[in-house]
Amino acid sequence: LPFGKTIRIALQLAGALAQAAQFDIVHRDIKPSNVLFVDDETVKITDFGLALRLSGAGKSEQPVVGTPHYLSPEPVRGEPADIRSDMYAMGVTLFRMTFGRLPYEFSGQSAWDVARTHLSAEVVYPEPWPRDVPEEWHRVLSRLLAKEPSDRYPDYQALMADLRSLQPVDS
Repeated sequence: LPFGKTIRIALQLAGALAQAAQFDIVHRDIKPSNVLFVDDETVKITDFGLALRLSGAGKSEQPVVGTPHYLSPEPVRGEPADIRSDMYAMGVTLFRMTFGRLPYEFSGQSAWDVARTHLSAEVVYPEPWPRDVPEEWHRVLSRLLAKEPSDRYPDYQALMADLRSLQPVDS
């Protein structure tokens, strides 16, 4: 997608996930097929079938759920999901929207092999960096795709501030 459109979609996703978090909800399955276009400019997040109340996260054993290619490292380690888990999956989604591929070279055949890739694999950024994508986008994606939740954005407002700063003037 053109970078301006990617940023517009990213802002809508972050806003929708922020709204869900205000209602104590973590989605746990952000991926392209759960982002639907209403029209050329508007997207909606769908499929809250794996959603969890944030206030209930970590209070009991939670099974590892989600789409392996978009799963954040913490559930794979047996840790509870929170808003930063959705940010990670959003980062994988935005990486795919920007570069047309997933950020990792996945190995193994099973879903568990794919999910474990998120624990240690390094993000494979394009070289050279595309001229039509601001270099600052690398920093945003790196923060979203950080292995440790504490290295990701602390909240959606901070993420949206960075996204707004990258929004092209003509978008």
